[in-house]
Amino acid sequence: IKMEKVKAFVNEHQSKLKFFFLALAALSCFNCLAKPDYNLVLYAYAYFVWNMMESKDQSSEKIYCFWFIFITLFVDLIWIFKWGSLWSSLAKDDESTVHFLVILFSWISFGLKAFSLLMVGVGEWASIRSALPQNLQERLNQYKEQKDDA
Repeated sequence: IKMEKVKAFVNEHQSKLKFFFLALAALSCFNCLAKPDYNLVLYAYAYFVWNMMESKDQSSEKIYCFWFIFITLFVDLIWIFKWGSLWSSLAKDDESTVHFLVILFSWISFGLKAFSLLMVGVGEWASIRSALPQNLQERLNQYKEQKDDA
């Protein structure tokens, strides 16, 4: 994939990102059947940031949102592996269907969260990069963007 196409896709759909967060919040509601899902609050916060804070002055909130999504991506992965293996070893009963659905929706949510992280990261890269520590910015500046031979 050429990075230019990814950037073009993100820029084209940046205005729709708030609706994506709203859909992810709705998906998180299903996960509340068997787990205390903090993603509902995370996506509601992300929707608020992208919907209510359209000005450039709010880029710091978008950066915080990016890092919250990044960190919770790993928390979700740990949760899925821990409870997925535990619930799969339990006896099959009425709750096992709910557990299966929650694990399934958790995997779907994980994939969509990774996609939203990519969308936010590419869309807000300039702000994210400028918020990094100075020595890390200098390291990133050492790497030149590679041009694809077409």
